[in-house]
Amino acid sequence: MKRLFFYCLLALIPTCVVAQGIHFSDDLSWSQIVAKARAENKYIFVDCYTTWCGPCRSMKENVFPLKDVGDFYNAHFISVSVQMDSTRKDNDTVRNWYAEAHAMKTRFGVNVFPTYLYFSPDGQPVHEGNAAIPVARFIALGEDALNPAKQLFPLVSRFETGDRDTSLCKQIAELTYFSDHKIAGEAADAYIAQMPDQLTKANLMFICQYTFSVRSRAFHVLLDNLQKAREVIGAYTVDMTLINAIVVDESDPFLGKSATSTDWKVLEGYLNKKYPAIAAEAFGRAKDRFYYEGKDYRTYVDCFSDFYKKYPQLTPMMMLNTRAWDMFRKSSDKHVLTVALGWSKACNDAENNATYKDTYANLCYKLGRKEEAMKWEQDAINMSSDADDKKPFEVVLEKMKKGEATWPQS
Repeated sequence: MKRLFFYCLLALIPTCVVAQGIHFSDDLSWSQIVAKARAENKYIFVDCYTTWCGPCRSMKENVFPLKDVGDFYNAHFISVSVQMDSTRKDNDTVRNWYAEAHAMKTRFGVNVFPTYLYFSPDGQPVHEGNAAIPVARFIALGEDALNPAKQLFPLVSRFETGDRDTSLCKQIAELTYFSDHKIAGEAADAYIAQMPDQLTKANLMFICQYTFSVRSRAFHVLLDNLQKAREVIGAYTVDMTLINAIVVDESDPFLGKSATSTDWKVLEGYLNKKYPAIAAEAFGRAKDRFYYEGKDYRTYVDCFSDFYKKYPQLTPMMMLNTRAWDMFRKSSDKHVLTVALGWSKACNDAENNATYKDTYANLCYKLGRKEEAMKWEQDAINMSSDADDKKPFEVVLEKMKKGEATWPQS
């Protein structure tokens, strides 16, 4: 009898744990959610997620089930989780939300996951948040959704009807940075226009962060004050901000999916005329990006090598290592891997770093240089003092010893 009671108690434990966190009313329709919220005088919280989203899973597993989170959200919100993609494995509950999920995605421009939408008790949108965030910030986000002075949608409405209060513009820019670059950029430009001194370190960092387009005020403040901005916050930050905006707004649309030698000449001439101070760098970046996106990795590595040699100040070692690792994962072409190995060697010559050693080891291994690869991988292990840091390198070394692939298998 005691044993039976013990097993019954164990069976109840998972239910108790789940009950501590946010209670999601996924079995209700949107109209039922609104009716329930109105009846209980609670706001509505919608977790917009996808099946492939790692940060979404992290929130579901590590934040939503917590007691503090559940205590706050259950007291103030009717909550529902809405899957924004579709799969063949979807159950009836998910399928019943397809139409509403599509409507929300379209209406609110949901393209970052997870996205959190907050509604008033009568179903009117009031606030929004994004990304996997710590518990304290997630609760604070819910508190902001309940506070009329901090609710995003009413604030944006004020901005769109002409309110250009300085603090309002800055607040909107920060709140919409991940979710809506159009509004964020407009609000940032309005805030930048009111800065008493645009060239302070803090203001220039803000300007760089919100340089989304070559048509923005932020872009032209940087371009018109290029040397001063470089002196204050560094050439790399300023130049890469300008280059990325030029490539996205000018080069990518012009080139499309294919480019002839004539196209490249026309683009180079256009950039030289319009952006002479940064044209050569932007042109070089446009070329390596074009061939990378087109998966022409042989041409890409040659273009990026040329860029790196000409502009080493725009290619920090961390970036160079990332590019080398990317080619290790994506290509089996000997020329591509050999060039990437050269990048990796430059990283290791510059810094004594376990991650850089691991990249070099993997490239050697894929090129058939097994003994050299294992030596470098062992060096990466030896450099790592923490067991958790050693573990991935040890797994790779074991695969090398067994002759197994250490790169993704399609």
